[in-house]
Amino acid sequence: MRTTALLAIFLIGLTASAQTAYKAKHRFIYSNASGTTGGITVEVMDAIGELTLCKFRMKVTNKTADYLFVDPSRFRYVMGDAVARFKEKPFVVRPFDSEAKTLDAYGASTYQHESPVLDFADGLQMAPGMGRVTAMDEFSLPASTNAMSAGPFKLNLKDLSKETDKTVARFSVQYTGSAVGIVDPSRISVKLPSGQAFANEKSKSKPVLLEAGGTDDFSVVAEIPAKIADMQFTTLTVAWNDAFTETAKGPFSMEGLRIAVDQERTKKAN
Repeated sequence: MRTTALLAIFLIGLTASAQTAYKAKHRFIYSNASGTTGGITVEVMDAIGELTLCKFRMKVTNKTADYLFVDPSRFRYVMGDAVARFKEKPFVVRPFDSEAKTLDAYGASTYQHESPVLDFADGLQMAPGMGRVTAMDEFSLPASTNAMSAGPFKLNLKDLSKETDKTVARFSVQYTGSAVGIVDPSRISVKLPSGQAFANEKSKSKPVLLEAGGTDDFSVVAEIPAKIADMQFTTLTVAWNDAFTETAKGPFSMEGLRIAVDQERTKKAN
């Protein structure tokens, strides 16, 4: 009798753990899910699961002063014993900003699951917003040389336009370090021979993030009234201040999101 009872319990447990078989056209529609850790919020919206397709919109909000690096290819989409992945490219969420991406899962035989989990694994990393400042010598416009460097940053003047009340200098920058280089044009100022300083008119430009060997361009724009100086005949000095910094990425852990089926909408969809 005891053996029969144990066998019955085993069979019940096996049945309960088995994945329900669904019709090929069955579609799951999931409720939105979200989680917050250390000022980082991840939201999953408009998620669907079908036999051969799973996709959803993911919004990442960064309420910290640091940079969040997101690599969806390192995430795991867990459906019981099955695990799917994502091919979407890495992206960065800047301080006090947000980014939204659509993710498509791949690698599973079916995505018809009632309670999948989005596991972030090692796909999230954080880097301090204010890293180690690289001091760069001031740069004259017009320039005696087009290239200069300091620490892990190399600069090259690509183009210069000088008018009476406006000067535009276009630079390329390369980061040669092994961590993350940050170039923030809002930190740059332009000075007259008298020492009077003016903010870079491109000060609203977002910081540029460069990984090892990365390059990008940025502009320095001076708009000075002609009654103060005629910039066609005035030597300007670019003060880099703390525009060039170096920071390092470290792991950021966040609990995975369990995505629940919206039973009412799923019933209507089928």
